[in-house]
Amino acid sequence: MITQKGKEHLVKDKQKSNIYLRILSGIVLVPLFVIAILWCKPLFYILMILVGTGMLSEWYNMTYSSIPDLLIGLIIIPIPISLLIFLSMEDTNRWLIMLYFCIMWSVDTFAMIGGKTFKGAKLAPKLSPKKTWSGLVTGVLSAGLVAVLVSFIPNFHIENYYFSNKIYLFIISCILALIAQLSDLFISYFKRKFNIKDSGHIIPGHGGVLDRFDSIILTTLILFLMKIYL
Repeated sequence: MITQKGKEHLVKDKQKSNIYLRILSGIVLVPLFVIAILWCKPLFYILMILVGTGMLSEWYNMTYSSIPDLLIGLIIIPIPISLLIFLSMEDTNRWLIMLYFCIMWSVDTFAMIGGKTFKGAKLAPKLSPKKTWSGLVTGVLSAGLVAVLVSFIPNFHIENYYFSNKIYLFIISCILALIAQLSDLFISYFKRKFNIKDSGHIIPGHGGVLDRFDSIILTTLILFLMKIYL
């Protein structure tokens, strides 16, 4: 018989294991995306098509019992994938896309770290029990700082004043990071509705493709509009 203390140790060990798997999968995926975005456009197309296919597959598995919800996924998933591919067709956008993914990765990572470190009040306990306000603030501000740091990389260049100015860049990045968290909660709503914790298990430590890339659902359109109107 496992005692309460033993159960707590098992939970902690599982959490540590997930963190290690998350780090290892990140070590593989992040360089792959960096290479694809900056130097190998065809690879980026392939990756985004695979991501889109994975997201649609997991969405179908989650919502097939509800036609209206299934149709929502058939609309909200292809749009960001298509916009990212469209933006990548122009070589001058490669650093914009690189910056975008750095923001998405950063807010997710630092929100988790901030939540575990500072704890505090829950952000949306019914949708995502682990998310906290401290994690949200940590993730958003950290993503803004990471974006500014990325802008110091040699050869970094975005043909837009607001993305080139460090102050505006920080503000824009924080806005995108905040919307990324809202996008996460948006997908969490559907996962809770269908009583699913993770959309899949294909990415070690992260769950499914939808779990890993849910932030692009709402943010890509905002990025695209910023690119056009700023």
